[in-house]
Amino acid sequence: MGYLLDALQRKYGVYPLLGPHSCGQEQWTAFTLRQVLTGQAAAGRPLTQHDKVRIALDLSSSILQLYKTPWLDEQWGDNDVYFV
Repeated sequence: MGYLLDALQRKYGVYPLLGPHSCGQEQWTAFTLRQVLTGQAAAGRPLTQHDKVRIALDLSSSILQLYKTPWLDEQWGDNDVYFV
């Protein structure tokens, strides 16, 4: 899918567990958190309260784990979080 680059310019590959053709998908689409929350993402259904709480839990957990690491900038927003 691509790679992540850390502060030392080291590349870390990002690969899907299953390729897009093996799971019946022709093409993968990514949406920002803003698109998902405002309903602009073609996800097929609106987010439930449970979905929103789960996203908030995952984001807060990630922030706690990645705080002060090269993986998370100090300034980020809803256009910097992607869902595939």
